[in-house]
Amino acid sequence: MPITFNSAGGFLNGTISSSNGDIFITTSGSVGAINIGNQQLTGSQVIEKDASGKIRNKKIFNTDGTITQQKFDQNEKITETKIKNPGSGRELVQSASATSNQIEFVQNDVGALIITSGSNPGFTAFMNNVGDRAIRARGDVFVSASKFCSTGVAMDGSSLDYYIQMNHIGALGSPQVFGDSNGTGFLMVSQSGDTRVSKNLIVDGDIHLQSDEFIYFKTGDTSDNRIRYSNSQDLISIKSDQIYLDADNGVGIGVFNPETALEVDGNILTSGHITASGNISASGEYIGNQIQIYQANFSDDIATTTHFVPLGTSTFENTTEDVAHVGLVAPYDGELVKIIYRHSFDASSTTTRWVLSVIPDGTDMDGTAVTRLRATVTGATADTIKEVTVADNDGSLVDDMFFNKGETIFISLRNSSDVTTNVSTDDFHVTVVLKFNVPLGLI
Repeated sequence: MPITFNSAGGFLNGTISSSNGDIFITTSGSVGAINIGNQQLTGSQVIEKDASGKIRNKKIFNTDGTITQQKFDQNEKITETKIKNPGSGRELVQSASATSNQIEFVQNDVGALIITSGSNPGFTAFMNNVGDRAIRARGDVFVSASKFCSTGVAMDGSSLDYYIQMNHIGALGSPQVFGDSNGTGFLMVSQSGDTRVSKNLIVDGDIHLQSDEFIYFKTGDTSDNRIRYSNSQDLISIKSDQIYLDADNGVGIGVFNPETALEVDGNILTSGHITASGNISASGEYIGNQIQIYQANFSDDIATTTHFVPLGTSTFENTTEDVAHVGLVAPYDGELVKIIYRHSFDASSTTTRWVLSVIPDGTDMDGTAVTRLRATVTGATADTIKEVTVADNDGSLVDDMFFNKGETIFISLRNSSDVTTNVSTDDFHVTVVLKFNVPLGLI
């Protein structure tokens, strides 16, 4: 039979009994405690103390069926708390430094789960001599030597955009923030379904794009410049504004259905050369720089006197500008390209000076001409061509060969010594090449 102790002068308020070789000690109302060495037992707690009497471990059987296990340091400060719920298969592990940061283990007939919580929850795996991986609430961080890469969702209270980002600053143990300023490049899939690559997209194979509407290739500006493929018409449009490429017919610029290899509605302007192996035809005028060739032949014994050559159909040279057959009024701005000439006598023993001069619009023809070019060359031998260009400028005067619209142009020559002998048999064959800049609308 059990031995019962009461509080009226006894040392224990409870009972001591035995059954089947076991001893049972029960405190009255489960409020008392039994101390066995450094261990203390109550109706709901098991407490272990160290040699100095400080609590180091405690197990609490809670009324809701859960079990709380706590560990203490030498100053009885809690270092770890575990809460187990055998009914739900859950276990919580809390740090004494931040009880809001905890690890939860769940294992039941539904499945198994590990849950971390707090300001920066996650998992970290270290692999020696290879690299590390950290799993965080927002994503993963992979680290190898000094290189690292992050993947995850930019959870900042707005859209849930998924990123793969190289050299991301959110290293191990740090909160992650994705975007333009946090790495050298990224791939992003937005919450709305768009995909963005911040650097180059390199594809070794084919790219297949399919859409029920249009496929656009567009710059990041706000204009309507784009490359667009239509599923309703067999064409790709390059707009600005706008170029059509037709696989069967050709290229249309401003033309919806080009009928030739290139069809343009509008003007064509180029700063470079246009080369054609076939013919070039135009129903309108040719606008731009045009080369004109003028004959300036004559016969004379010019001695050492300056003579102005006839620019046109006349064969009458003259020693002054103020005559009708030696000048040419420039219809447009332009320049002297070159002078090419030959004569029937030998002038190789002397030099020949060629001069381009002009009289401006509004100036009397017997006034003083303005010299634009003076070129001095060794005289030509008999019946041998000689060319004069700006490179032959003798340096004494300007070396420009231009003229303006409305100016009267004159070409003159003079030998430094007398090598001509006959006014009728000393023949000069002179060709003058001029270039005119014909502007649009002035034909």
